[in-house]
Amino acid sequence: LVAAAVQFVRLPGSSLDAVHPGVRGHTPGGERYPAGNSAEGLTQLAADVKVVAVTCLGVRHPLLARRSFDVCVLDEASQVALPASLGPLSLASSFVLVGDHHQLPPLVTNPAAAAQGMSESLFKRLSEAHPQAVVQLCRQYRMAEEIQALDPERRVVFLDTADSCHDSCSQEAVSNLGEAQIIARLVQSLLLCGAQPADLGLVSPFRAQVSLLQRKVAEVQSALALDHPAPSTAAGSAASTPASGIEVLTIDKWLQQA
Repeated sequence: LVAAAVQFVRLPGSSLDAVHPGVRGHTPGGERYPAGNSAEGLTQLAADVKVVAVTCLGVRHPLLARRSFDVCVLDEASQVALPASLGPLSLASSFVLVGDHHQLPPLVTNPAAAAQGMSESLFKRLSEAHPQAVVQLCRQYRMAEEIQALDPERRVVFLDTADSCHDSCSQEAVSNLGEAQIIARLVQSLLLCGAQPADLGLVSPFRAQVSLLQRKVAEVQSALALDHPAPSTAAGSAASTPASGIEVLTIDKWLQQA
């Protein structure tokens, strides 16, 4: 909105610190609306500004007490719990929900509430009930250049293991034996094809899975050492086995090294 020179007001919640510095000047009392802190100034601001930016819970702001809108655009709607989405939608005669219910659902920490449907967003319910009203967005403007370069400049293979591999949870430790076995076979094949261990890296978000992968890589190392004995060095000691040097890390550890 700032780049497009659209006049708007950003209504803060309980703290102005939560508002992005680039738009703080558009809050009541900010650089754009210095009189917005007074009751009279707020009333005038409500009458003049056509576009209001606010969070779902921020619709309780006094500026919106007697306001109605032609359209409400709810961004990240698939992550908003249904009750929280009803507040802003009730202020408009029509609405547009933007999101992707195949990604993150609303965060519901109460298991009973989640079981009763609180983890299902209004976006998901309406998109499934009225598929003819769904429009697929095919263009976006914020992808990191490194991710954008994955295809076609860099070759990536996504292997779907959903039907054959299942997570195992023990005392909040998540691992997946099927995926670890597949990865071990891939590592073995790459090494036999001439890949260097230092060029291979295994990453997982779960520490338990990292431990499992380390064991599977060690098994690959032992198997390759038996099938392809390493030549002795001049001092008579064995050289490094083909699978040594492969890093197996959690994502956070890998990011720290990146």
